[in-house]
Amino acid sequence: MRWLIVVLIACSSKKDPPPVPSPPAPPSSPSSVMQDGPALLVAQLTVEVDHRVELLSIAMRLAGAPEYQVAATPYAKDVDKFFAEFKNHPAVRLTAELRTKRGISYDAPMVFAVHLDSAFALQHAEEIAHIDKRWGGVDLEAYAAALRTFARDAKLADFLAKHRNTHDADLAKVRAMVNADNPVAFFDDLFGKRGSHTVVLGLLLGTNNVGVRSGDNYYQILSTPTLPLLVHEMAHSYINPLFAKHATALEPAGQALYPLFAEAMRKQKYVDWQTMFNESGVRALVVLFMRAQKGDVAGAAAARDEMRASFLWVNELTEIFRKYQRTGTRDEAALMAQVTALFDGLVKQYGGKAPPTPFIGPFDAVLQRDYVLALALGPAADYAKKLPFFANKRFVDPAAKVEPGVGIVAYGTPATNALIANVAKHASWKITADGIELGAKKFPGKDLVLIATWFRLDDPTRGIAIYTAADERALVGVNGQRHGPRDWLVARRTAKGYEVVETGDWPVDAQAWVPFK
Repeated sequence: MRWLIVVLIACSSKKDPPPVPSPPAPPSSPSSVMQDGPALLVAQLTVEVDHRVELLSIAMRLAGAPEYQVAATPYAKDVDKFFAEFKNHPAVRLTAELRTKRGISYDAPMVFAVHLDSAFALQHAEEIAHIDKRWGGVDLEAYAAALRTFARDAKLADFLAKHRNTHDADLAKVRAMVNADNPVAFFDDLFGKRGSHTVVLGLLLGTNNVGVRSGDNYYQILSTPTLPLLVHEMAHSYINPLFAKHATALEPAGQALYPLFAEAMRKQKYVDWQTMFNESGVRALVVLFMRAQKGDVAGAAAARDEMRASFLWVNELTEIFRKYQRTGTRDEAALMAQVTALFDGLVKQYGGKAPPTPFIGPFDAVLQRDYVLALALGPAADYAKKLPFFANKRFVDPAAKVEPGVGIVAYGTPATNALIANVAKHASWKITADGIELGAKKFPGKDLVLIATWFRLDDPTRGIAIYTAADERALVGVNGQRHGPRDWLVARRTAKGYEVVETGDWPVDAQAWVPFK
């Protein structure tokens, strides 16, 4: 029987990157998993708490590791209070030294955690440095012994017993999510059956999400239990060893492509071509899964998220995996030959220069970079100028030419704002007193407003965020309506405020938006 195990742990942040990320190696032999409290069985799912992960997370937090400091939950505060007197414990000092001198941070402590048994003794120690080279040269037995002493001296078992029932709501939420969309069958279909998967929900890991393994036991450690993140971390268990096996063939393209995207990749803590390629494969599998499980719209949205992260080739790579899935041959050599050919082709296509990245939203993306406000005279402009978040922004005449390289925020009607009129014409929008049309999508009715984004027609790498209606007076107060995470929103103004009619994203063709047809 195949098991997907969901384990609850702890919450933190993601700032200083580890010195050198190491891809997981292929599985070898199984290791033990410790459970806390009664297991919650749902079909093939088990939801439980793992003390090993808690031990390492607490040690890292006490050692001052920034990525383990972000959590401000009641549980995290209890950790700080209960273990405060042990900040200078030898195990904590050793943990701090390992971080400073060896780069043991982020996922590296979790690699070690899953190689402990229920008594915190090492299991399969020989594979740890192979999985993550940051552990190379470390006296692993001595560190495990120090952690066992800390657990005894600090009464870790008492603390965890006290919190045994603290996370019931989180456990139930995760159980429901994984029970509804178990990804194991998807990966089995692509790559064949593997060892057990343990999904770890991080209460002290903050925004970090990592995938680690011990023998044939795979652990997906998630700070936020969402389906795409779960699939992402599970995919690392397959993609990393597969790409590592074909690193020699991939390296020429990797060495050529990484410098073109280094700035964007380093911002995401991807410090070399291997990590960029691993992430490429992982993200392609997420897109493929979301399309298969949730439909074409969800798949397209997932692809756009990856393209926004500078993985411009995600659709082409997804198509390679889709065809591989359909053949059912599991000929990994043939698969990787196609993957290598794709990256080699990109090297020739780009010719040593990164292509301009098209703006593909969402609405909030305009506001996250430099932008100007395009306002004509009228009630919408008077309203916008009073909004505090625009206090230090530059205002421009909608009829004037705006320099490239900046976003634009525009308020008004197509009749009063030339920028809005131009976008409406290009995107097939119609804004009238009797309704709003977005290409083939029609919204009849009075008092409708449109909050939408599109790419700048004169600079497709930047976006324009638009607040528009047939009557400018309908826009006064429009920022009180929550918007931003999608491309467009149609709302109706009422005496009590705004009511959302529909919201969504634009169709994408050839890495660019197209009107609804």
